[in-house]
Amino acid sequence: MNSKLFNIILFFFIICNGCSPKLNYEKANQYKEVIFPFNEKNYKTDGSKFYEIVNTRNSNINIARERALLQAKTLLVQQLNYYITSVANQDLKFISKKEQDIFDLNSKSVSLLLAENMRLVDSKLYKNNDGEYDYWAVYKIDFYDIKDLNKTQTVISSENFNKDLKKIDSNINLDASLDTQQNNYIQFNDTSEITTRNKIELESTSYLGVNYLWGGDSPEEGFDCSGFVRWVYKKSLNILLKRTTLEHEKYYGDFIKRGFKDIKKGDLIYFKTDPLRNISHVGIFLENNKFIHAPNSNEKIKIEDFDGYWAENYVGYASVVNFTNLAQ
Repeated sequence: MNSKLFNIILFFFIICNGCSPKLNYEKANQYKEVIFPFNEKNYKTDGSKFYEIVNTRNSNINIARERALLQAKTLLVQQLNYYITSVANQDLKFISKKEQDIFDLNSKSVSLLLAENMRLVDSKLYKNNDGEYDYWAVYKIDFYDIKDLNKTQTVISSENFNKDLKKIDSNINLDASLDTQQNNYIQFNDTSEITTRNKIELESTSYLGVNYLWGGDSPEEGFDCSGFVRWVYKKSLNILLKRTTLEHEKYYGDFIKRGFKDIKKGDLIYFKTDPLRNISHVGIFLENNKFIHAPNSNEKIKIEDFDGYWAENYVGYASVVNFTNLAQ
């Protein structure tokens, strides 16, 4: 056999055998298919109805249900606010920046009010082999639930809707402030440290997927890192933290411990992500070497492992106990 023919045969043998990807079906079959319990086609959002399908998992069914409720409310408020401002931009021309700001504030207020009328449409509960509950729920908001929009509670046209919306007078401050109300947690009935930490976990994880916004203070507009932890502590513990990481370093510097041994769920965790700053990023420690935070403008609120980049730039942590003692 001449060398040219041999090389051609060898080439095709390699292509057909040695280089072909062999899928390990046996390994793949170890994983069960995840079946989505709701058909999204049955819950289509339009101009009058807004739906949100959420899923939570926890060993405590009450925690799973309340976490789903908070997630749905947050995401539905975002949907509503985006829709209101989109409709307004089609017809309205604001004569000044102040008028635009007032309208934006009013639209956020309307979204918050509508969210209070959120309804549970359907839910499914499963118990996994590991003992944890897998809770799925569909929530809905009807856009004509709020009487302040117009007398008929029906949006007749975008033009009339926008005129009525501009008339709404509201002084609601959406940022975390002294007026921000603390949440009630039906599964917690004492004030122990463990309960305090569970409240922080429940509140913080309910905002997974919320957008990052530099300077953001609320779930409706988005959060930056310090705005996120400030909101969570105010809603869960009624503690109003300082607004920026620069202020955290200045006012809470004595609380920050440089080690990692005694850190617990709910503690604030600090990082040096800016070479010109000692502390420039903050998150909330959960468990199992994980923490939750608002990372940057390219990402949304997420849970991450404490390793790699984050472990290398770790500064220290401040215990929630210090903040509760400071508030007393």
